[in-house]
Amino acid sequence: MPYPEQEEILAERLQRARYAAIDSTGLGGPISEHLAKRLGDYKLDAVNFTNDRKRELFSRAKKAFQSQKVRIPANGKLRDDLASIQRIVTPQGLVKFIAARTRDGHADRATALALAMHAAGKIPEGMGISEQSPARVGENRRRHCPMRTRFAGAWR
Repeated sequence: MPYPEQEEILAERLQRARYAAIDSTGLGGPISEHLAKRLGDYKLDAVNFTNDRKRELFSRAKKAFQSQKVRIPANGKLRDDLASIQRIVTPQGLVKFIAARTRDGHADRATALALAMHAAGKIPEGMGISEQSPARVGENRRRHCPMRTRFAGAWR
């Protein structure tokens, strides 16, 4: 899909959001620049994916899942993406997060979820997010216990 079409689809959706984060690394650079000009920096965070930024985003997501502030949605493709992310430490001591590149993407849904959680944490005070009522993404209100998944040990 050409960049202008992608930008139009994103702009329409982002205009309804209070705040959003977008990957500005590599191919995402031009789209994030145009969207930032169009929507304003107050509404859009263009995130450059360095090793430190990946560690921050994915570690924050893991902590939110473990503390049950956010529950992993019951979506097989998203869960597979989350499970595909591997934390490795290089011989030099550098921590990296990697995911296999497949026909279905490069852990794109997991990255989108981490970016959404990042954006939710940056929403200015009083705009609807509260620590007293944490987000329950994918919560099944008919269940009385947290969801158990085959990915419970992911990112160890």
